[in-house]
Amino acid sequence: MEHSEIKSDKPVVIYGGDYCPYCHKLKRFLETKNIPYEYRDITKEKEHEKQVNEFVVKLKWSTIPMVFIKQRFVGGYTDVVNLDQKGELEKLIK
Repeated sequence: MEHSEIKSDKPVVIYGGDYCPYCHKLKRFLETKNIPYEYRDITKEKEHEKQVNEFVVKLKWSTIPMVFIKQRFVGGYTDVVNLDQKGELEKLIK
């Protein structure tokens, strides 16, 4: 499912919050892989919080981080790590 409202010059967009340990783990994971990402902190920007609330309804996904690769929702931290372990993460990013 693609979401055209997620515009970024980076291939990966993460919606997360400062209080979320999996958000921090995901950022470190992507940095070790040299994968560029845009981090949208829902605790600092009301617009990002509003978008996440809409995604909760649309995607039936209620946790953060919410990860989008090229406007496609892929899940959270564990889902991204699983994609990498299967060799699919880099294919999605290219």
